[in-house]
Amino acid sequence: MESGEGEAVLKKTLAELIDYTDYHFSAEQTAFTEFDYPDKDRYIMQHDALLSKARELQSGLESDQSVLTNEVLDFLQDWVTNHILKTDKNYSEFFKVKIS
Repeated sequence: MESGEGEAVLKKTLAELIDYTDYHFSAEQTAFTEFDYPDKDRYIMQHDALLSKARELQSGLESDQSVLTNEVLDFLQDWVTNHILKTDKNYSEFFKVKIS
């Protein structure tokens, strides 16, 4: 951001994140269904909301709307901190038992 490259880097990062997340969430949701995870509907709704927000931010960046790079960074940080490091941990034990 300090070098003036923040927007270009964010566009690339967000596009890659969305592509990977589509794949990752699809794999998680397949596992939720295969192993009949009891809270799968809530997770699917969270996945849909995260992807929707990411696509909204991406659209704003692509159309040069006034999307603040800090807003995107805050969103990404929240995603990693809350969804990946906290929320996803909730089902890790469930899957460990099912896969063992």
